[in-house]
Amino acid sequence: MPFIVITGAFHVLGTAPSGDSIYFHADDESNWNLLGANPPVILKGSARTTQLRFEAIDAPEIHFKPHNAVVGYCCEAPIMASAARARMLQEVAVGNVFMNAQGIVEEAENEGARGYILSRSVDKYNRPVAFVYSGDPPVANGSPFHLDVHHLKRSVNYRLIQEGLVYPTYYTGLFPDLRSVITDAVVRARESGKGIWAQDKTNKGVDLSDLAVIIDKSVILPKLFRRIVDYMDGGGGIEGFDDFLAAKHEQVLMLSEGRFTHFDNVVNIEGVTVSLSRPPEDLVFFP
Repeated sequence: MPFIVITGAFHVLGTAPSGDSIYFHADDESNWNLLGANPPVILKGSARTTQLRFEAIDAPEIHFKPHNAVVGYCCEAPIMASAARARMLQEVAVGNVFMNAQGIVEEAENEGARGYILSRSVDKYNRPVAFVYSGDPPVANGSPFHLDVHHLKRSVNYRLIQEGLVYPTYYTGLFPDLRSVITDAVVRARESGKGIWAQDKTNKGVDLSDLAVIIDKSVILPKLFRRIVDYMDGGGGIEGFDDFLAAKHEQVLMLSEGRFTHFDNVVNIEGVTVSLSRPPEDLVFFP
């Protein structure tokens, strides 16, 4: 299935955007059917919008709610999460955003900024998985489009990766040639110590003895962050974390070894320290 061009406008009023998610009003809502599904359309202010999920990236969490919600909403390294969100909004031409204490946007300049997405599918929450762009599309609304390297590098997704503001997080639906280009940008950003990479502890390890430190200060792959907070927020001790992960049966492909395993098998637990044994860009997750 090719990528489909869907034109529309970005909306933030009454929402809580993050570095890898924003609401989008499609000019022609029937185009959602071209993705093989019908994502929910929600009224946000005066616009009928659908929440997007950015392809290939995962931003530090800015309003994550643990499964058991004992500690409520929390952030992952708030400065990094806010930086990713601010840059994303700048890329889609929405500016001077004012948010309330709950992170909900109350004021913004250029609300309804024009843009388009390239998408092939929706995720398990029925959100279109998209490469996101500001401005005018290369072909007509609703048309198929071959995404090449040149156009990939114009996406908001790629620019956030290039600046070290988000983590690579690959799923099986992403074409290998596009994934390779993104990985090259990840490696360059890490070697230059840009953004998250100056503080990243994904492979170095994070101390699980203090949940507050994990929430407020630790910069780690958001998928691992979510698993840790979900578990610890429910009162679990470090000795049961490996069983918690194993019970999820999350299959992953390790690209460097060309073999399948489960997420718990690439998570190392030594004492109270948890880390990934492989860099994030070496893993491909299954939806």
